[in-house]
Amino acid sequence: MNCWRTWDLSSGWIGITWESAVSSQAAPLPLSPCSWKPWGDAGCKHGLTRPVVYKLIAQMLAGTGKMALKSGDHPGQMKDAVCSPAGTTIVGVSTLEKNGFRFAVIDAIDQIQNKIHGKA
Repeated sequence: MNCWRTWDLSSGWIGITWESAVSSQAAPLPLSPCSWKPWGDAGCKHGLTRPVVYKLIAQMLAGTGKMALKSGDHPGQMKDAVCSPAGTTIVGVSTLEKNGFRFAVIDAIDQIQNKIHGKA
């Protein structure tokens, strides 16, 4: 089992397994298939069929993943690269931030970590 050390403010050094890290970071992915339903609803609201929306989401995730792996850019750089001044993407990003997207993702990971470590 791969394990590395990280600092926990309350107890000092603790071991983190690869499985724990992957579980906490990958499980709540905001665009994981379990959360595609709102995207499908929004697409349907605006005239797209759900199969088309789901295919677009899958292509977006694949493209973004490939771009991240190939470029090695920081996510903030990637976001900045695709957000035009007064464009549609920055409007969407702003709306997600206004509605607590960042906090929801962090909170989901916190809850998963609590569950993994028996604190839930």
